[in-house]
Amino acid sequence: MNRPKKPLSAPNAPTQRQTPAISCEMALSRLRRLLDQVPELRSEGRNSPFSTTWRQNVEGTLHAFFGPDSLQLAQFRGIKFFPSSFVAGQPDSYFVKSFLNGVETAEQYLKSRIEEIEEEEGLGSALLPSKPENLSAVDSRKVFVVHGHDHGSKETVARFLSKLDLVPIILHEQPNQGRTIIEKFEDYAGVSCAVVILSPDDIASSKGDPDVKEDRARQNVIFELGFFVGTLGRDRTFALLLEDVTKPSDIEGVLYIPFKGDSWRIHLVRELKAAGLDVDANKAF
Repeated sequence: MNRPKKPLSAPNAPTQRQTPAISCEMALSRLRRLLDQVPELRSEGRNSPFSTTWRQNVEGTLHAFFGPDSLQLAQFRGIKFFPSSFVAGQPDSYFVKSFLNGVETAEQYLKSRIEEIEEEEGLGSALLPSKPENLSAVDSRKVFVVHGHDHGSKETVARFLSKLDLVPIILHEQPNQGRTIIEKFEDYAGVSCAVVILSPDDIASSKGDPDVKEDRARQNVIFELGFFVGTLGRDRTFALLLEDVTKPSDIEGVLYIPFKGDSWRIHLVRELKAAGLDVDANKAF
């Protein structure tokens, strides 16, 4: 009799580990969201930016909760999305099949890790992704838009949010009323989510290697990204990454969405819905 395949498990996982960098609720929220993205992973294909970002986000979550030297992280990194060996003349279907097999294994693995966290923490499968305690105290339709010098991208994102019946908050469009920039920022930061546009506005290099130049976002953009990660959480702060922009260091687990074509719109809608906002994607497309 054929028995259904059992999800991969981690029977030899250490019983003790370092203090997690994220809570079990956040880990479950992120892993469930990544699990929900598996159908899109299949449709986007093995060479898509979404595929790379998805695997990075899984690794980031496992790293933050289980630890950098954990068996759980090592097992996920061991999943093969590409053939172990290359033979010249193999049809494209050979690589597609290998990728889809890897996706199926990864899907089962995420389910196992979710069950592991639930059992370990005694949470049960009914636990829902957490929401900020102060969500009812803010306007849940307001989304703060952080931007640099790329005003075209800012307008594109703001119009898209408006089509979703959300209220984009752009700081320079708000009245000053004699306030300093930081006072004004704090007064308008009572939002449900933040969308941070990382555009290549600055060119920077280190003193140790001055010949290596990097395209970076403005300093105020990085500051506000860190502010919202700290106040709203990483699951309510979404970074739209333009091409060639260097990701800021020391911010693990932030969701970076490639800002190209139209795929960013689909990804952003999915994340807004996962964050608890009632949005209808049909209004935006």
